[in-house]
Amino acid sequence: ARYIPSQDELDNGVVTLVLTSTGNRGCTEDNDEVIINFATLPTLVLPDTIYTCLNTTSVTIQGIFTNAVGIRWQAINGGQFFPNDSANPSSVVPSGQEIADEYAIIPAQTIQGNTCPPALDTTLLLFHPVIELEPLLDTVLCLGTTEYQLNAVHTAGSSIQWFGEGTFDPSDAVSDP
Repeated sequence: ARYIPSQDELDNGVVTLVLTSTGNRGCTEDNDEVIINFATLPTLVLPDTIYTCLNTTSVTIQGIFTNAVGIRWQAINGGQFFPNDSANPSSVVPSGQEIADEYAIIPAQTIQGNTCPPALDTTLLLFHPVIELEPLLDTVLCLGTTEYQLNAVHTAGSSIQWFGEGTFDPSDAVSDP
């Protein structure tokens, strides 16, 4: 037979089912019971995307889980996890292939303490080129000079910004080169 628990049983988290012999033809009836506990499904939440530089040797990743005893990280393309693949947080050392591809996909799943299926989630590591600013030359301005033309050269950055107490015209931001 198949048993479908009531909402009250589900809400209580447990049900006791009793099995009793019937039609015993003069023999003593027999009883047995089974206790069914309802376990809450696990959850796992990882960061959607983690941004880091290509020259980063390791990236710390951490998941948030419930109703499980831990997390197991998976290396799709050769990355390694330290101290191990079930540490949370864990440091992932990307493989040469992941660095060359400029991304790594890192799935994880919960480690179960019950018979429920594990929760799954994935995070994406995006590796960006290192930002470099070309050195600017120091200069001397005579008092009474009211402005100075700034020039900046940068690579691989989405923007750079000047900082100072004066006013920058038209803006303190510099766009892509």
